[in-house]
Formats: sequence, structure tokens, C-alpha cells
Amino acid sequence: MPKTKVSYPWGNNYFWNLLKRFVFTPYFSCRKFYNLMLGSAQNFLLPERAFARPVKMIIEPSGRCNLNCPLCPTGRRLDGRKETNLGLDIFKKAVDPLIPYLYEVYLYNWGEPLLNPRLFEMVRYCSQRRIRTVVSTNLTLFENRMMNPLMESGLDTLIVSLDGVSAGSYLQYRRRGDFEKVIGNLKSIAHERARLGARRPRLIWQFIVFGHNESEIPQAIAMAKQLGIDEIKFIAPFARMDTLAYSAADMKREELDDYLPRDQRYHLYLSNKKAPRKAVPCPFLWNQIAIRTDGGVAPCCGSYHKDDDFGSLSNSDIMAVWNNEKYQQARKTLRTGGWFKSHTICDQCIINDPYK
Repeated sequence: MPKTKVSYPWGNNYFWNLLKRFVFTPYFSCRKFYNLMLGSAQNFLLPERAFARPVKMIIEPSGRCNLNCPLCPTGRRLDGRKETNLGLDIFKKAVDPLIPYLYEVYLYNWGEPLLNPRLFEMVRYCSQRRIRTVVSTNLTLFENRMMNPLMESGLDTLIVSLDGVSAGSYLQYRRRGDFEKVIGNLKSIAHERARLGARRPRLIWQFIVFGHNESEIPQAIAMAKQLGIDEIKFIAPFARMDTLAYSAADMKREELDDYLPRDQRYHLYLSNKKAPRKAVPCPFLWNQIAIRTDGGVAPCCGSYHKDDDFGSLSNSDIMAVWNNEKYQQARKTLRTGGWFKSHTICDQCIINDPYK
């Protein structure tokens, strides 16, 4: 049984984590590392045209979800995108040109990945090309027939969203979820991994700390150890995620009034006046890319609405979009500290101006 790591929003060694992800990793190559260094330099120099390719891709297998989480636009059935599944053609069109450069592909964003029946085929496609894969799921839809495809896919990390140690606390946020089923599925996956003598997928229990469940943290740690989970990660609650990038800190705190825990270390949003400026600008425009189920290319994982996309793989290739006019204009917005208006969602982003 693996030793369970316990993670909190504080006390993490950011630079050591970067080394583990990008240097001391089986997914390393000299070409990838050179591209990573070029992208990192661009993140400081802020050129309008990106010469490095993305090192990380967030690609959404499904735009649908079976739960009704109240702070999530998909859970609230908010208009803005069609609820579709990602096709293998769009998936390959996104991944193939970047295979020599990608360290990581995260197969999740706004929807539940297990709703796409070809999910593990996509995972295997990346794994066979030495790209690290991560899937985040509520795990309510996992079935026994998925066990072999999961174990054979080469998935590196499986993140399971589980915010409580009882059905009562869990259902306050994961509405329409099934606590017992999630626990049962976690047990089954951990047991099968142990039976096979495998190290992957790495199992992470992600626990959002709210006011109604913060007293359960010690029990959750004990349960994670009992289940054989590799890591339990306690994270702060986010405000409404469809406006996450461009609503000011004070507004976010108001949205979270009913959810905030007493422990202020889990309070993600300071008041507007206390919000610190970022030492390093947004990494997305130079190092990362987000792909939607319909082939839309979004500027970041926090952009929900289709109108905010920077392009589409349905009528263009990924590198043409990566340096199109919208991307270059948005990069100029960051380079000028928000003075130049790109007429994109990046104009409103609080990363550019936390004092809005």
C-alpha cells in the first residue's frame, strides 16, 4: 500500500514540483526541454508572436456533466457552449502537431471525462507517444467494464473529486452525486492496481474545503490512507468558474459567502486592495493551450463561453491559431500591462490587473 501524501494550498515547493514535472520525469526529451526554456523566456520577454510551442494541453473530452455543482457553469447548465463529446478526429488534429513538444495533456476541463466512451483511447494515444496524461473525474460513472481500458491506457494520474467523508456533506456541493459509489470505485481501482503490481495511475483524492466539510479533514486523511490513495489534496473553493478570470476579488468573496470555511488559509481571494500582482504573467498565452469539444481553441482553461475562443480547429490548424491575430493582440495586452486593448477576454482578466 502506498504512503499517502497530504497536500494543502500552502507549504508546497513550487520549483521542486516544476523540476519533477519537466526535468526528472520519464516524459523528458532534449527537444521538449529546449522548447520549454524558450517558452519560459517568452513568458518574461512577452513577445506578441510565440516561437515556442505549448508544453501543456488542456483538452476537453466532454462538455457534459451528470452532476449539478452550484459554482460550475456546466453543473448549472449555463448557456455558452454545446454539450458535446470530443471526436477522435479533432483530438488528433490538436495533439499530432505538438507531439514532439508536449509534456502533458490534461483530459478534462468543464465536463465529466467519463461521458466520452473514447476517453481511454485518447489517453493511450498520448501515453504511447511519451506524453503525461491526467484525468480529473467525479468517478460516479465508472463501471467495471472500464477497468481494463483504464489500466491498459497508460494513464499517469487520476484525480477524483470527493468533498466529504459522508454522503450528507458530499452532496451539499456534488449535487446528484453518489458518495458510496465513488468510494466503491476508488477501492476497486486501488485494489486492481495493487493486484497488477502497477504504479500507475497515480490516485489523487481532491477535496474542496468548504464551511460544511472542513471539520472532516482529519477523517478524510485517515480514509485516504485506508483506501491506498497516493495523495489527498485539500484545495480552496473557487468562485463561479465561468467568471473566474474576470470578476474582481471582492465579488468572488461575495459569491462564496455560503461556502467559505472558517480557516482563512483556504480563502483564495483577498480584497481588491490586497490582491498581489503576479511576478510572472499568465503562462497560457506562451506555454499552454486549451481545446474544447467542438474544436474551439480557448485562451485558457478559465474561458467558458464559445464567443471568447481565439479560433477553431474545424477550419484551421493548431499552429495557425496559436499565432493568429487574436493571440498576438492578447499577448500585447499582457506586455503593456493592460493598456493596450485586444478586444478579447484577456482585456478583462484579473491576472493582468488584480486591482479592478
